[in-house]
Formats: sequence, C-alpha cells, structure tokens
Amino acid sequence: MLRVDRSVLAIARLWARATGRPGAGPAALLMLFATALSACTSPTHRVEQGIDQAPIGRAGVMKFNDEAARPSPRRSAAPANQAATASDSELHNELIRGMIAQDQFYAAVAHIQAQRVSSGDSSELRWLEGDARRRLGELSEAERLFNTLGDSAYAAHAQHGLGLIAARRRQEERALRHLTSAVALHPTAAEFRNDLGYAYLRAGQFDAALRQLATAAELAPDDPRIRNNLILLLLASGDTQRARDMADNSDVDAAGFARLQAQARQFTPATARRP
Repeated sequence: MLRVDRSVLAIARLWARATGRPGAGPAALLMLFATALSACTSPTHRVEQGIDQAPIGRAGVMKFNDEAARPSPRRSAAPANQAATASDSELHNELIRGMIAQDQFYAAVAHIQAQRVSSGDSSELRWLEGDARRRLGELSEAERLFNTLGDSAYAAHAQHGLGLIAARRRQEERALRHLTSAVALHPTAAEFRNDLGYAYLRAGQFDAALRQLATAAELAPDDPRIRNNLILLLLASGDTQRARDMADNSDVDAAGFARLQAQARQFTPATARRP
C-alpha cells in the first residue's frame, strides 16, 4: 500500500481539484503533481532569466539570491471550520510557492487571484504576488505590493524584494538601503546577507561586502551562491591565490573559475572610482 506524507497528498489533492482531476487516487495524484511542478521548459518559464541577466548576473555563477526563506507569522486559535479554511489556504499558498520555485510565474499569479476570490486578501498573498511579478519584470506593480507590507510579518522579505528591484534598476544606494533594512529585520537570513554583500561589492565597498558575505557563509556554509560571491570578492580585491584556493576546496571547475575572473573585472573599489 502506498504511504505518503499527508501534507504532500493534501497539496496534490488541492492541485487536482484546481486542474479538474478530483477523482485520482494517491499514486496518480502524486505523479500528476510531480509532473506539473517539473514542467518548466516552455518559454513562459524563461522570462525572468532573460530580464535578469545584465542587472544581477543571473546567467553567471553568482547572483542575488531569489530563494529567501518564507516568514512564519503568528496565528491565533480559531474554531474548527475556520481552522479547516485556513488549512486549505495554507496548502494553496504552498502550491503557489512551488509554482514560483519552478518559474511558473503567470500560473502563480492566477492562483493568487483565485485564492483572493475564495479566501480574501492577506499579507502572504501580497508578498507572493510581489515576488512573482518582480521575477516577471513587472517592477512597478511588485514595488507597490511590497510597500503594503511594512507593518506585517513579511516586512523583512518586502524590504529584500524592494532591494532587488532597486538593484535591477541600478539604483545602488536605494538597493543598499532596502537590503540593509532586510538584514536588520531578519539578521540570520543568509540570503539577505548574501544579497547585501553583493550589493556592497557592486558599489565598490569591499570591506562591507566581506563582512556580509562571511556572515552569510557561516550561516549557510553549503550555499554555492554565497561561496561564489566570496570568490568573486577575493578576485576583485586582487587576492587571486586565495580565490583559487577557495575554488579548489569548493570543487569549482576551471570553467567556473574563469567565468568568475571575467565577472570580477567589472568591480573596482569605491576609492579608485572617479568622482
């Protein structure tokens, strides 16, 4: 007999109802759901990569981090019927997060709209929609949504999103301001510190970049994006040998190291820039 985690099966059932397959058994449900989440080969799923290549290096081996952890707002006790509704909403939101993780941004926005119709608006839905629209390049609408979250449990993530929007617009000072706020609100988020460190690197503030990236690396030692940004910082600082040693210890191949060397040439210390 097939045994699966109840929460996974519940999400699969919710997805099946949304896609017109309510009668499928557990094995079929999980197979269909897994297939849907892995289907990311159409042009729709490539939109953000093309938009992000020039501003934040998404096509290379280092980048700002789009995988920020989901906040956990506090919930009060509720009657059984309200709890069941809340549970359905949480499962639907989990499905939406899966769509965003698989670059299915248009589908995610459609499901967010459907969730509002059935359950009303929420801070989490506004954050999810802002995140999806930012990745689609709809920066003004994403910015509007993030700006509604200042007093919510998603304030740190909203500041992070606003920082990434400013970075894409090449507004360095504004990006630093928002990303600094995100780190202040959520000091242990390695993703936020990585992005703040990279923003400092782009601004030529190498010492500040090192503090943030070193902290991020200790918080998330297995994250290759943070490691690559540290290697990039060492290269930009002229410490090629230490950068090569770190690359060798991290299994970065020769081609990857060469890409990092090429990218490092675009960064110069702030003190060396012309006024």
